[in-house]
Amino acid sequence: MHMADVLFSIATILSMTPDIILMDEPSVVLEEKNRSNLIHILNQFDHLKK
Repeated sequence: MHMADVLFSIATILSMTPDIILMDEPSVVLEEKNRSNLIHILNQFDHLKK
């Protein structure tokens, strides 16, 4: 799975405006740089909900 696939999956879920998102190791298949980018992106969404 590539970063684009992970982001597409997350975008699909976010378009449904869920109250909570549960992820089971979403970054385990990503390279270190993309893993860091994904964590940064997810943290930005956390701040938007507050």
